[in-house]
Amino acid sequence: MAGQLLLVDDEPGLREAVKAYLEDEGFTVHV
Repeated sequence: MAGQLLLVDDEPGLREAVKAYLEDEGFTVHV
């Protein structure tokens, strides 16, 4: 069961990579 999460990081490349991975796993990600 996937959920929602808020991802906060000051490094754009890392933030986007983690966001893409989590979205692929079914999460709704807000940055």
